[in-house]
Amino acid sequence: MKEIKRGMKNGIPIALGYLSVSFSFGAIAVSMGFSVMQSVLISLFNLTSAGQFASLGIIAGQGTYLEMAIVELTVNIRYAFMSLSLSQKVDEKFKGIYKWLLSFFITD
Repeated sequence: MKEIKRGMKNGIPIALGYLSVSFSFGAIAVSMGFSVMQSVLISLFNLTSAGQFASLGIIAGQGTYLEMAIVELTVNIRYAFMSLSLSQKVDEKFKGIYKWLLSFFITD
């Protein structure tokens, strides 16, 4: 329990960073004509803030699904490389589904 409290305390700076990015995304999305609910849904289904911001322009400009896929892949490919690198550095006991989950929740 002590480690969880320490982790929560140490996570406050990054949480504040995410909070400011979230408010910025919401404000920009609403100013581009998206509803609050649409903005929330974009954030809910897109795990990366860079991907969220990139998608706004494509959606607002009525881009195609292919354009969206190419942009999202390009913007987010860095997470695959970060996951590969991190998977080599975790403890040997950290195996199987846990490595997969870790790679899914990588953020920067």
